[in-house]
Amino acid sequence: MNKKSIFLLSVIGLLSCSNKEKFPENEAIPLNKQDSLAIVDIYNKTGGGTKWAYSWNLHDIKTWYTVTLREIKGEYRVVGFQLADINPGRPSGYIPESICSLTELEDLSISSEKIYGKLPENISKLTKLRNLTIKTTNLTILPPEVGELQQLEKLYLFFNSFEGNLPKELGNLPSNTKIWIQNNKFSGTVPLEILKNRSDIILDYNNFTELPWECWLNDEYTIPSILYNRLSGTVPDEVLRCERWNLFKDKIFPQQKGYGYIVK
Repeated sequence: MNKKSIFLLSVIGLLSCSNKEKFPENEAIPLNKQDSLAIVDIYNKTGGGTKWAYSWNLHDIKTWYTVTLREIKGEYRVVGFQLADINPGRPSGYIPESICSLTELEDLSISSEKIYGKLPENISKLTKLRNLTIKTTNLTILPPEVGELQQLEKLYLFFNSFEGNLPKELGNLPSNTKIWIQNNKFSGTVPLEILKNRSDIILDYNNFTELPWECWLNDEYTIPSILYNRLSGTVPDEVLRCERWNLFKDKIFPQQKGYGYIVK
């Protein structure tokens, strides 16, 4: 089994432990209409009934096996949702705008190589979202509105096709948010905004070309783990002399083949 498979199995195991299926205990309590319409739309737009491993009965929420419900103010609301590969099924399609109607959603996990396109910009409407995990997808665009999720505790992006600049708006996330972005295609400069007053950032296996030297010289910035990117250039003398270089330089070596810093 390769490293990618072991890594993904570990993550899936953690998610399974933290997001147990929960079906309604009192059938007299209704499911919120807005949530119901949103879930059915997502099911239809991602190949439910043909591409998923198990078909749902759209009129029986007890068959919605990847949805977690909780009673809130006299009705059931969707608080957790996993859109994931479950052998032999593979959700296929794009993430519809309707997902942003799940306003009580706290945990969202998306995992399928057949999911493409972008996250909806209105994801900022998911104001109660605590955990956002996206792995092994062909999503290419991460909207800056993710930075507006003020309850977010974990942003995990693993083995996707996200590309371009990493949105500096992620710096607006709470300072204790874990930002783990590994094995994507982000490039350009790492925004200083996401490094300020934060402690848990992983950016390994992307295509970043610059980590601002300022983050080495100012204690208010964290040094992320940024292995196997495309950092290059000569390290300034003032950086080599600073204490932080000795403490954190292991977070930047090695880089991709053909890249790496020159230390004089």
